[in-house]
Amino acid sequence: MKWQDKRPVLMISSNPELAENVVPSTSKNKKGEIVMKPKSVLAYNKAKKGVDVSDQMSSYCTCIRRTLKWYKKLAIELLMG
Repeated sequence: MKWQDKRPVLMISSNPELAENVVPSTSKNKKGEIVMKPKSVLAYNKAKKGVDVSDQMSSYCTCIRRTLKWYKKLAIELLMG
């Protein structure tokens, strides 16, 4: 499926019913009109929200200390990232 948001979005869905149905979303465009989105995009955004919050929280605090050698920092980053 190809859908145009700010950029073209290409998606593959195993549920064809979600790709065909277009529903109004909670967001509005610059003209104040309600944006219509496919159900598959809304389902993806709902499922991805927890991962995005987790990535954001982990970026605030890294467990690397300045006293570690560079190879130890690399190992910790690879294990934690």
